[in-house]
Amino acid sequence: MRNELLKISLTPPDLQAVAWFIEKELWTKNNWTTKTGEGGSFELEADKSGIGRLIARVSIQQGSDEPADAEMSAAQQEIVAAVNGDDEVIAFRAEPTLGLYADTIERSFDVEISTTRKFRPHKLVETLAKLARKHNQYDLFVSRVLQPNEVSPNARPGVEIYLKTGTSEARVREIADTIRKMGVDGFTLAVDPRETLGKTPGSSPQRYISLRIQYVPEIDMRWNDEAREALGSGDQERIDAWMAERRRQMYEVAREIRRDDSVAYATTVEYDTVVIGKENYDAYADGELGEGHRVPEGEVWFGRPLREGLAAAARRYAGERGPESGAGVPDPRPIALSRDLTEPAGPARPAESAVRPGAEGAGRDGSVRAAGVHFGKTGGLTKLSGASFGLF
Repeated sequence: MRNELLKISLTPPDLQAVAWFIEKELWTKNNWTTKTGEGGSFELEADKSGIGRLIARVSIQQGSDEPADAEMSAAQQEIVAAVNGDDEVIAFRAEPTLGLYADTIERSFDVEISTTRKFRPHKLVETLAKLARKHNQYDLFVSRVLQPNEVSPNARPGVEIYLKTGTSEARVREIADTIRKMGVDGFTLAVDPRETLGKTPGSSPQRYISLRIQYVPEIDMRWNDEAREALGSGDQERIDAWMAERRRQMYEVAREIRRDDSVAYATTVEYDTVVIGKENYDAYADGELGEGHRVPEGEVWFGRPLREGLAAAARRYAGERGPESGAGVPDPRPIALSRDLTEPAGPARPAESAVRPGAEGAGRDGSVRAAGVHFGKTGGLTKLSGASFGLF
């Protein structure tokens, strides 16, 4: 979306960021905010560039047996408790939603968090691992959204799709079918918190505002023998070629989906992702997070370099199928979680640099409706509350 009067262009994420900070100033003036919200205007915070975004994917559904609304509500409250009141959390959303995992649509959670650079996700990860273990899930992941010009040795490609208005589940499923036909078998639907107003706690929303897609090679390796053989080979050229093809695929998805009249904006993105499988939930659920993995220079990274993570996944899956010449023991080592989450990861190792076809985003004039985001006055005042949303 371009404002010709001001001569600036804004994407939907830009508009959301503006809305958050304008509202934050109001809460600061009324002495309602947390330590993180004290002082600081939109302009000041934007100049600092210290705001980062995390997303998480976790479900409690087992097979085709959908969890009851009460179960979804109880799990939701555990996720909320893990981050609500944290002074380094600016705002977050944790809402029941739908997601696609291994070609199955299931009840899931839309988790998105805006944080300062000092936020440490250990409590969140521990909570998610406990939920996944309790409900017999295969995998969960937590991702840091990389800045447009940021590279990371752990980068994975994805697409974020923003819809013009709240879109019905039936219409979203049609969009999802288009995506699935292009070979994508995983996504999460994002929810407008207003959808929870007057609804049974834990119930599924009727309308959605966006889709997030991410290629997660560790999950692909679990179900796809070809992916397991290529990505677990340790051959950097094969890994690079495989990931380059997945980036091309995401580029094509973004380009194709923009043709849909329901879509306001679609862009390719990169994520720095921690993947936790059922083979090593215990190491995270029991708080054994340790100091994390360190690169030779001594910097602590959010996730280990991609090749190492893939090798660890291959060992875990080999262990699940039985001993394999000394490599059959699942690797329980937690991945690094102690680095500043919004610090640029720095230059990637040349062989593992993210190869991006360009952050492809395109909107349609007049297509974006900006939602004013208000902080809910509960706990630490960081949870987004649908009760006080408005359009402007």
